[in-house]
Amino acid sequence: MLEQDYQRLAEWGYGCYQQGDLRRARILFSALLELRENDSYAARGLAAVALQEGEPEEALQLMRRLVERMPSDLAARVRLAEALVDAGHLPEAQRVIAELDSRIDATTRMRLQMRMRHAFAERATSF
Repeated sequence: MLEQDYQRLAEWGYGCYQQGDLRRARILFSALLELRENDSYAARGLAAVALQEGEPEEALQLMRRLVERMPSDLAARVRLAEALVDAGHLPEAQRVIAELDSRIDATTRMRLQMRMRHAFAERATSF
């Protein structure tokens, strides 16, 4: 497959995700991962779909594998932190977020911190 074709599929997948067509986005990101097993963008896209579908464990597995293969991929580490929060692995999520703190931009840092606060608040009210 030509690189430009691959890029078009990736853009299509992103567009589907943005429009809420999670089924089609899942199909496209899964196909991209079949073509390129270590493609960070496709793995992160599929993990984002899984998180939107309420499947944080699936997203967590995808991101753990990706971070193992590509430990310097900050975007994968951010998505890993999101999956950890959504899956309820809050102590590990805190650790990952703390490791990222000085390496990510302020907007991403705030988003992750807000996600953590929301998760802790949800946990406190569920008892």
